Amino acid sequence: MYRYKQIEDENPLFSFITDAGVKYVLELSKEDFDNNYFKNLYVLSFYPDIQKGVKLSNDIKIKATISQIIIDFLGNNKDALIHYICDSSDKKQYSRNRLFSKWFNESNTIDVYSKFNLNYPTEDLVYTLEFLFISQTYNVKELEKKVKQQMNIFSNYK
Repeated sequence: MYRYKQIEDENPLFSFITDAGVKYVLELSKEDFDNNYFKNLYVLSFYPDIQKGVKLSNDIKIKATISQIIIDFLGNNKDALIHYICDSSDKKQYSRNRLFSKWFNESNTIDVYSKFNLNYPTEDLVYTLEFLFISQTYNVKELEKKVKQQMNIFSNYK
């Protein structure tokens, strides 16, 4: 695992640098959609900040670091609900979903955390919505119901 830095903010930002010199950034943007149920919702995104001449590599410490950042964040924010979308614009959403599920299963050795997935089709794309949370904080069936209600609200804005 790599040592990471956190910038304290309403929207936490984490970064680390790999042995190959690639800087990775993980952002957790706070959202609530004016909905009390989602008042502790954080949208997760992470990406490499690629510099000219530096190549990405298959580095297992990246997975370990990203997993640890999420575990540490949830440990410090017990009511947090982390959400991420596996983008389907390049038709690789199912591969991303499998990869993240594998990371989750390898990292969740004590069953403290839960993961909930929902495939949500739109006219153009199928989004794979994923949520990570501490198991005792959210009920999966209630979460599924609330997510579907919120997605229907979004659909009605069109």
